[in-house]
Amino acid sequence: EIYTLSLHDALPIWSIDLMGLAVTFQSPGIELAGGLLKSPGPPLEYDGMLLIQVTEFGFVAVGAYSTPGTGSDTYTSLFVFVAVFATIGIPPIIEFSAFGLGVGYNRELIVPDDMNKIPAFILVAALDDGGALVNDPMAELMSLSVNIPPKRGAFWLAVGLRATAFQIVNLIGVLYVALDGGVEIGVLGVARMALPSDDTALVEIELALKARFSSSEGLLSI
Repeated sequence: EIYTLSLHDALPIWSIDLMGLAVTFQSPGIELAGGLLKSPGPPLEYDGMLLIQVTEFGFVAVGAYSTPGTGSDTYTSLFVFVAVFATIGIPPIIEFSAFGLGVGYNRELIVPDDMNKIPAFILVAALDDGGALVNDPMAELMSLSVNIPPKRGAFWLAVGLRATAFQIVNLIGVLYVALDGGVEIGVLGVARMALPSDDTALVEIELALKARFSSSEGLLSI
């Protein structure tokens, strides 16, 4: 027997979809980065980010949205973290150059155990003058489902800042409070120093800090 399939019959089988897109642009004084990632799941999730910086002014926004569950058990899960780049302070003692605020609803916040991964953690990276978001935005988007996954009943708030002390020490700090079967309070920090402070630096030092208190685990660690 001979079976034939007409073009009219085949067209309904095919569909076009966009699973991900990332764009970056860098030039003297200008940095742009944006991306959107669709995870078919289940559950279906959308992760996105946008960074625009012109000289020392700009902003970055990172977020995710999904609806886990099935039927009447479906719930909304989302988070957003926004940082604004602007310089204020008392030079040369200290200058604040970025301020961030974030919230997660039905989202778990999983901070890396490996201290080497703290600088690339999304809440820290968003404050890091573009940093990893500009270098590889798609990799940062793909990490969201691992570091900040959906979880019913989990809620967190985070604030962060970036500063320069005495024009040589660059500081990034994030304070978060998470509610998930208990109370967790944590501080993440990254400090960097380079001498001289340009591309010809002979000495570079980076220090990461992670302090965490968890009432459910009965744990205080630094």
